Amino acid sequence: IGNSGGAKKGVRWYENMLATFTLPTYDASSAANDPFHTVRRMWEDCRALFIRNVSPSWLIIIDESMVKWVGVGMPGLMVVPRKPTPMGLELHTVCCAVSGILINFELYEGKERMQQKQYVGELTEFGPINKSTALTLRCVQPWFGTGRVVIADSWFGSVACALELFRHGLFCIMNVKTSTKGYPKAELMEVVDEIEGKSAEARQARRQRRGKHAAYVKKFAVAGTELNVVAAGHNRKVPLLLVATASSMEPGADH
Repeated sequence: IGNSGGAKKGVRWYENMLATFTLPTYDASSAANDPFHTVRRMWEDCRALFIRNVSPSWLIIIDESMVKWVGVGMPGLMVVPRKPTPMGLELHTVCCAVSGILINFELYEGKERMQQKQYVGELTEFGPINKSTALTLRCVQPWFGTGRVVIADSWFGSVACALELFRHGLFCIMNVKTSTKGYPKAELMEVVDEIEGKSAEARQARRQRRGKHAAYVKKFAVAGTELNVVAAGHNRKVPLLLVATASSMEPGADH
């Protein structure tokens, strides 16, 4: 940038660049009510370029990521101690599972603003759409109707989210922990839950339970189409619970 002569630039040159660098913004009339006004246009332009220029594979993953704070002002700055980068801006990100390339994201703007975003509270035959399902739909919206498979952890995973993704032409396999409405958690945990205790009997029981699995299938009518939703559990030292519309309990090939 500005290196017309090709000569090396010193520290002072870069400091001057940083001192004068500004991001393009939208109309100033929205600045008073938008804490992200100074960076929103940059984020939205980046997001649009990812969506336009990257065509993902059949498998996409949604998760959370942090943009690291480097000591200068950052709209949306937060601290999440469990994250590898605990201080920064949280993004909900979508990546192609084959290439590993980021293909979409959404800024976390705080509970109040997130509650006002698209899909939140919309009524369906299964009840109102909650904020995690609404966020999932917004993140994968560019690929509605493509039949891709969405992989997600337990923050996103629920029966309701699986049904709404299918309504919009997407399949899923998602982890389930706390969002268990309509999900047979108690029945699955009877088979796959970890057995506690330090006795020889408890240790033996844990070894015998390892690898155990169970599943239930329930039919739903979504947008005039019959859908089989699989609720499955597996013991791999700790129980793993899944909800899926992209799999079955038919034996698979060894791998």
